[in-house]
Amino acid sequence: MTTLDDIGISALAKGRYRDPFAVLGLHTQPCVVHGVGGLKDTVKDNRSGFVFNGSTPTEQATAFVDSVVRAVELKSTHNDAWQKICIRAASARFSWSESAQQTIELLYDNA
Repeated sequence: MTTLDDIGISALAKGRYRDPFAVLGLHTQPCVVHGVGGLKDTVKDNRSGFVFNGSTPTEQATAFVDSVVRAVELKSTHNDAWQKICIRAASARFSWSESAQQTIELLYDNA
């Protein structure tokens, strides 16, 4: 049986459908994530991974499956676009100092 890991897709299914912040160790492959908390700030849909949303668990489950299908289809049919997403996912860097600087700029530099 072929798994998502076999074709280079990391699918993260969170147990809670509302997560105020998620610490995510990104891999060098695109992730499929629920667009909540820190995940929506970390993974950009069709840029560095695949993001799904939904108001209810049923909507979220449907959107999750749709996002996985999108990822598999992209990798299968448009490998050049897939490789660009992989490169962006692998090169993404996040640091507390950068986050702190952005917060200061938003709160104080624009006041």
